[in-house]
Amino acid sequence: MSTRAELHAGHRARLKKLAAEKGLWGLPDHVILELLLFYALPRVDTNDIAHRLIRRFGSLQRVFDADPQELIQVPGVGENAALLLKFIPALTERYSLSKLKKGADFSSLEKAADFFMDFYASKTKETVCALLLDNSDHLISFEKLHEGSVNSAEINPRKIVEIAFLKKASSLILAHNHPAGNPVPSTEDVDTTRHLMDAFLPLNLHIRAHFVVADGRYTDILPQIYDHARFEVKYIAVNAKNPEKPAPVPEEPPVPEGGKK
Repeated sequence: MSTRAELHAGHRARLKKLAAEKGLWGLPDHVILELLLFYALPRVDTNDIAHRLIRRFGSLQRVFDADPQELIQVPGVGENAALLLKFIPALTERYSLSKLKKGADFSSLEKAADFFMDFYASKTKETVCALLLDNSDHLISFEKLHEGSVNSAEINPRKIVEIAFLKKASSLILAHNHPAGNPVPSTEDVDTTRHLMDAFLPLNLHIRAHFVVADGRYTDILPQIYDHARFEVKYIAVNAKNPEKPAPVPEEPPVPEGGKK
């Protein structure tokens, strides 16, 4: 083995040991990419490739969200490496879903919010989901109702009613994300939620919460509809890098017709 190859092998061994002992917390983005690329490019110096990826796309998240054809255009990134990087967000979603167990108790809305925070962590398109619950607030099923573009998603009341009827659900917890990073609900979000509540009421199907998730924070639309309260932006401590960091003051929320601020 040449001196260069020995140095290369030694560098890989040291990084793997560091990651095994300390985890990925605190490692720079390019080092995390370098480690991942070890497994797709076993005989290549992946440090330079990792730097090229960060320079091209700007952040670790954008690397993972990039199209495989865009990734392949970066010198040194082949098909295997592009597919590995593309699988990371999908694996994150599957990991979150694997923690859901039929019959799990979701009487705590914070537990539901915690799940959705994990689920939406890697989502770049606005996606509408629901937890369907029985009359004891135990999980019947998780449903992905719609996946839209970067900034829009459709909530179809008829589709939700059909699924809830088929699953014999008594209530549901809705959620969708705002990929742009602001968890404050839009006027359309509030109007849609109110419309769903009105449509479900004669069917004895209740919405327990409608979370809007973005950038490590969430809000629930229902308290504002019921109480005309200002939206409260919350952190989930396990997901927030700095849970004591104060949430930014959101813009004044929309007010229901006939309501008051």
